[in-house]
Amino acid sequence: MDKLKHYINKYKELEKKHKLSSFREVLIFMLITLTIHFTYNFWARHYYSSTISIFGLHAFIPDFFQMFSTNLLHVSSWIVSHIPGLSTTVINNTIFVTNKGFVTINQSCSGLKQFIQFILLMMLYPGPWKKKLWFIPLGLFVVYMTNVFRIVGLVIVLNISPASFHFAHDNIFRPLFYVVIFLMWVYWVEKIKNNPRKKKEKINSPAD
Repeated sequence: MDKLKHYINKYKELEKKHKLSSFREVLIFMLITLTIHFTYNFWARHYYSSTISIFGLHAFIPDFFQMFSTNLLHVSSWIVSHIPGLSTTVINNTIFVTNKGFVTINQSCSGLKQFIQFILLMMLYPGPWKKKLWFIPLGLFVVYMTNVFRIVGLVIVLNISPASFHFAHDNIFRPLFYVVIFLMWVYWVEKIKNNPRKKKEKINSPAD
């Protein structure tokens, strides 16, 4: 136990000396994010489509995916229907762009995975829980609006340049989720968790 404390103190000294705290924060973020990502993918491949039911989860999880997908379809199709010069038709879960192609909103497009990732990231990452109570709902709203922007953007790309659709889908709009989540995490770390002004005020406050 003493050896462990010794190594921890040595690391803290090294971190302070070389200013590695930001590097440590990024490593924690990456570790949590990648663990959630691969755990979710493992579950989706091996358990989601199976008949195994854990505490009844298998019974209602597909309904969540369907609910999110349907809501995303309604909001996105309503927005694109008000864009001048864009002619679309909605059939089932698909937005058809006249003479150009279509965008299908299935369960993988629902954004539920990103919701889960953000919630778990913020719950596992250090920080004041009182702040998390408002930051998590705010972040979920941002993730939701990012998904709406993604679908609307894909419809616009399909209308302007159908040949660019798959490139935009795979290389621009798919990574957009993770860019937004990363930026929200940076804001959490810099402005809330490690707020230097609040720390300074606490240090300078008179003792009781």
